[in-house]
Amino acid sequence: MIYDFKKGDTANFLLDTLKAELGEASTFEVIPITNVSVHEIEFKGNTYVYRQGENEIYMFAYKSRFETIKHGTLPKYHIMQCETRRTYSGYRFANQMPVDIYCANQRKDMGPKHLELCRHCVKEVNFFSFGTSDMPWYDVVLKLANKRDYTQEDIKANGYTRDWGHVSKAYREKKNYICEQCAINLSDRYNQYFCEVHHKDRDKANNKTKNLECLCIKCHSEKDEIHRANYSKGANNMKLNQFKLLLEEI
Repeated sequence: MIYDFKKGDTANFLLDTLKAELGEASTFEVIPITNVSVHEIEFKGNTYVYRQGENEIYMFAYKSRFETIKHGTLPKYHIMQCETRRTYSGYRFANQMPVDIYCANQRKDMGPKHLELCRHCVKEVNFFSFGTSDMPWYDVVLKLANKRDYTQEDIKANGYTRDWGHVSKAYREKKNYICEQCAINLSDRYNQYFCEVHHKDRDKANNKTKNLECLCIKCHSEKDEIHRANYSKGANNMKLNQFKLLLEEI
């Protein structure tokens, strides 16, 4: 049974205090990045990547200024140097939908829009039926991670891949922040902090979707003896105890 997880003002204050003490974990939230220039982008196997400290975030190219009347539709977004991307210039980069689009011929903002993936990108990426042009951005991120050939340079000292924060965020979005074990709904913005992603085979470098599981922190902490030990002390234990307190308010 899926049930909602609600909190009062006091709980919100306590959570804000906890997050201030512990800091924002990279696996909790990927901050929206928009309007990045091509000079700030790296290429990983023809895929756009933005380096943020020791972490990597998948990016897409899009036209923020577009003649909607002339073209009769919204611009497409690109995940690689496809035929269209190689032909035209003036692209910006972002890591999250929706993005703001300005209509050049009408001289007005169109507001935030969810764009469709370029058909040339779908064709050229050739990831064994990669998907359709209207697939959600989180599925695109998971597809890219599924097919990525990680090297030792792509893996951090803690064993996680440099793109793990974005992969984790994408998988939680795909699962609507609902724990796959106890079915608690953590989709509220505050509650997402307690939603985590587990590697089933315990290999932190295996980011294939079939190896991932969306869990609340309580279910995650009870997976096995190793996880119980990891959540028995330090920042993980503080976060787990805060979650248990909030559960009492349901």
